[in-house]
Amino acid sequence: MSIADEKVWRTVVVDIAFGDGEYTSSGRLFTFYDRNHAPHLRADTTRYLFLNGRSTKIGPFAVDDQDLAIERYAHSFQLQLQVSAQHGTVAVNTSVGKSVVVFATLSSLNQILSDGIEYEAEAGFFGHDTVTVRVDDMGTAGLGGNLSDSVQIDVMVLADNPQPAVFVLNGLASVNR
Repeated sequence: MSIADEKVWRTVVVDIAFGDGEYTSSGRLFTFYDRNHAPHLRADTTRYLFLNGRSTKIGPFAVDDQDLAIERYAHSFQLQLQVSAQHGTVAVNTSVGKSVVVFATLSSLNQILSDGIEYEAEAGFFGHDTVTVRVDDMGTAGLGGNLSDSVQIDVMVLADNPQPAVFVLNGLASVNR
């Protein structure tokens, strides 16, 4: 069965009568979608290594949503993308912060994510960090409410390796390595 076969919209004709039946409305059409399907977030979840103080790209990413596979719906509904880092900042499109939210259609979102997500660790931080990328369909295409998919990217931030320095204090020398 193709996606188009599964995309069956139900149209129901309803006759409505108000009060003692003097006012009626017949032939009202209501359309219901069978059910909502979760979007799917595709990502390379390879562990990333970064030096502190340098921003680097993570990704690329891509989003699929079979509810939006039919061309007439792909440009009508927006998805919500949320990207966050525990110990750093992320940049998606023009938004920068510890947590960034972007609303876009499926095609626009894929265009944004094709370049990846910019990540930079907090100043002085080194160790493990996690970048979480989550996409939510906001329940706009069918019954069943909001559905989402997410991935977590493991990031290892290495401390800067400053060059050794010699300090002379009160005639005593010490080496900082």
